[in-house]
Amino acid sequence: MNHSLEEIVHAEKQFQQAMVNNDVQALARLIHDDLVFIDVEGNVQGKRDDIESHASGAVVQTAVEFVEEPVMQLYGESAIVAVKAHVKVRLQGKPLEAFCRYLRVWLFQDERWANYLGNCTYHLLITTHIICFIHSEVLLLEKYLFAQPHTQAFSGR
Repeated sequence: MNHSLEEIVHAEKQFQQAMVNNDVQALARLIHDDLVFIDVEGNVQGKRDDIESHASGAVVQTAVEFVEEPVMQLYGESAIVAVKAHVKVRLQGKPLEAFCRYLRVWLFQDERWANYLGNCTYHLLITTHIICFIHSEVLLLEKYLFAQPHTQAFSGR
């Protein structure tokens, strides 16, 4: 059977919608039974782990938006997708916002595409704590720079 990248785009959109809608039944259809997913902390999860995290409310994604065009390759009955997304999620009730880099391998089996392998890494974690930390470090650096005589600063030594 000949497949097209449009099928993968459609599967990715369904996957995004299922995550944002916390649609456990759709996720169960879109996730392969033998899923291997490596989360941002390096933990290996399977399909049951993924579905349970959504069903229990431990993971509630409120927004997933691709911020760049996905890189997609089709190889017969499998496809690879790499994409950067802006994600808003509640983990154990705590809000988190981040830019994430996803790598997914889709497999066509039993007349449907299913996510077989995945990985997610933080590209940039956005939290109030980090922004406050960065802001306070910049203020400390400014205070230090403007309080010190810098006649030889940046002399190349």
